[in-house]
Amino acid sequence: MAAKRRVRALTIDGELTWCSAEPENRNKGNCKHIGHYRNEQEQLAGQEEFIRGELKTEAELPSMRNSQSYNLTKTEEELLTVSVDWLRQGAASNPNTPAHLLETLARDKNEDVRQGAASNPSSPAHLLETLARDKDSYVRREVAGNPSSPAPLLEELARDKDVYVKRGVAENPNTPAHLLETLARDEDSYVRREVAGNPSSLAPLLEELARDKDLYVRREVAGNPSSPAHLLETLARDEEEWVRQGVANNPNSPAPLLEELARDKDLHVRREVASNPNTPAHLLETLAREKSEYVRLRVASNPSSPAHLLEKLLSDPANLDASLIPNANLSTDTLIELAKFDNQEVKKAVAQNPNTPAEVLFDLAMA
Repeated sequence: MAAKRRVRALTIDGELTWCSAEPENRNKGNCKHIGHYRNEQEQLAGQEEFIRGELKTEAELPSMRNSQSYNLTKTEEELLTVSVDWLRQGAASNPNTPAHLLETLARDKNEDVRQGAASNPSSPAHLLETLARDKDSYVRREVAGNPSSPAPLLEELARDKDVYVKRGVAENPNTPAHLLETLARDEDSYVRREVAGNPSSLAPLLEELARDKDLYVRREVAGNPSSPAHLLETLARDEEEWVRQGVANNPNSPAPLLEELARDKDLHVRREVASNPNTPAHLLETLAREKSEYVRLRVASNPSSPAHLLEKLLSDPANLDASLIPNANLSTDTLIELAKFDNQEVKKAVAQNPNTPAEVLFDLAMA
């Protein structure tokens, strides 16, 4: 017996869930949902319609596609009274939300809403101090990772009994150097990983972490843009390929080191070199001749790949991947040819490329 096909659905309280009712029984009082959606577009439209009803206004509504960038309007006070938690959460995390509104949202009964206020870089210091003592560890975790949290507050959170909170402090780019040094010696490897990947970690500390027994800590050091060249050279010879991949993907890895890693025995290391925007053109030319399709595709998606190399790669059907076509280095002639392919994904990608001629865009729109 075939399983029922579930669809996304909206409850009377505005919560998004699933509905397994038969299609003929939906929206007829035979299930608890007020809306059913076959795809994301329908879902977003349904959620927005629900919000219109909740706010009882046609004033500028927050876009459901980008909930953290809308501008609050005269309806901002009404946002506090709606029953939809994720809408209040969006307002709480919005950097444009007025301070007086954040004060109220920070006291919301829903922890997700308080998390939004805790992560908001516009939240004032006194509000972050209050949220740093929230009973919910995830709220404290957001304060710990907030770049606006003052140093004394980070000092306090670094001693939190919850390890996830300490991880937030460890990854915060504004955490003071002496605090990062303390966290770098934490018994929890995930805390040390966050310090190792923190671009604010100083070179001596990164050198210490590069000798960590945990390979993922070393991997974070390898990918850290603040790691000095001599340290990257050491990590490029690490026995673990995961660590070497980090060096291969580091935007500050020097060209001679990338040359060395382009000959690495591990396919994934070579693939990371192929995707590194700092990889020299002559090295991309070499990697474009790799037997591995995965390496060639990374070359084709590299924004530094010259136009003639992209055209050569895309002329081979084996390399024709729609995700590569938005590359801004593609010439108009190549885009015109690609637009002729009988493939909707390829055509869509051509339409998104900034170099596609107007006449081609017109033809694609009318197709």
